[in-house]
Amino acid sequence: MALTADVMAADRARYLAAGFDDCLAKPIDRAAFSRVVAQHLPKPALAGHFSNLPGFAALVRTFRNGIAERVSKIAAALAHDDLAAAIHEAHSIKGSAATFGCPETGERAQVLEAACRGGDRAGAAAALAALEQASIREAAGP
Repeated sequence: MALTADVMAADRARYLAAGFDDCLAKPIDRAAFSRVVAQHLPKPALAGHFSNLPGFAALVRTFRNGIAERVSKIAAALAHDDLAAAIHEAHSIKGSAATFGCPETGERAQVLEAACRGGDRAGAAAALAALEQASIREAAGP
C-alpha cells in the first residue's frame, strides 16, 4: 500500500500501475487505513486497529525518538534563512505526527509550515518554539 501526500488521480494511478494494491493520503486516517487493510489481508490478520499490527509500536518509537532531531533541522534551516528546507521538514512532520499519536506536534508543524510559506519569519520563530514544546511532550508518549 502506498502512503503518500501525492493524492491526485494521476498519482494514484501511477502507484497502482507500479504494483501497489492501494493508495492512501497522509496524514493517515485510521479508519480509512483499517478499511483498506481489511480489503487486502485475510480477516484473521486484522486485530481491529492498525496500531495493533505487528511492528507498528516500533514505528511509533522510531518517529518519537527522531522528532527532536527533525525539529533541530528546522531550527537550523530557519537560522540560515532557508525557508524551503524548513517548509519541507515541517510538512513531513505534519504528515506523520498524527499517524504516530502526536497530534499536537502535527498541528504545530502545520502552523510553522504556513508561517514559512508566508515568509513570516517572526511567526515561524514563534511556531518553532511551540513545535519544540509539543514535540517534547508527545515524544515522551502517553
